[in-house]
Amino acid sequence: MMRFLLSLLLLAGVATASAEDTATPDPVAERAAPTWEPGPFKARYRVTYEGVPVTATGTRELSHGNNGDFHFASRVSAFMAHMEENARFTQDEDGTLRPATYAERRSGLIGSRNRQLAFDWSVPELVRSGDKQNVHPLDGLVYDPVSWQLALQRDLSRGDYQVGDSFFYLVSNGGEPDEYELRVIGTPSLNVPAGSFETVLLRREHESDRETWIWVAPDHDYLLIRLEHVDGRRLTLALEAILEP
Repeated sequence: MMRFLLSLLLLAGVATASAEDTATPDPVAERAAPTWEPGPFKARYRVTYEGVPVTATGTRELSHGNNGDFHFASRVSAFMAHMEENARFTQDEDGTLRPATYAERRSGLIGSRNRQLAFDWSVPELVRSGDKQNVHPLDGLVYDPVSWQLALQRDLSRGDYQVGDSFFYLVSNGGEPDEYELRVIGTPSLNVPAGSFETVLLRREHESDRETWIWVAPDHDYLLIRLEHVDGRRLTLALEAILEP
């Protein structure tokens, strides 16, 4: 359960797709938003497992680099374990978010891992180093395990979505990319420890019995407000505070 809990907080493991999980629409629904730029943010989250608070805290933070790039970090500490993801990406003139580097580090009770990805768009290829060595060609726009989340914020910021619409992203952890599909379910009001928010509810499409639900807030640049994952048991991530970036 520990490994799953930490993966959920980092939003990397819960959205992993398989080739059978989705139909075969356009694999990446790129909706360019040239006027949108990722704004810096920092947020803290609370975790519950089957309704019981878990001693775990997580933060997600986006900052601007000195050379015009962007840095996105997710960190979680739980019990005697720590996980961290860091991604660096750029934005093309047409609004496309293009990953540059990604790193994942784990330590403590869940074991250790040190993995790095480097996206070379001049070839184009993806180089994985650290725990496993691999070089994989890039066929079209492919995201790392966290930068797709900013692409989702960008796509939602256009405001031209309707209930029933889906967003598609190709995501790689150093090998053959998986396809993620997130479908717009509704626009409910939601109460979390940080307060009350108007949200957009999205569902991660699974063919299995697993369920993944994501609530984001349009008034806060589509910041993650709540996430629920059900795979036999329910695990919830809820916004506890919006912090100064």
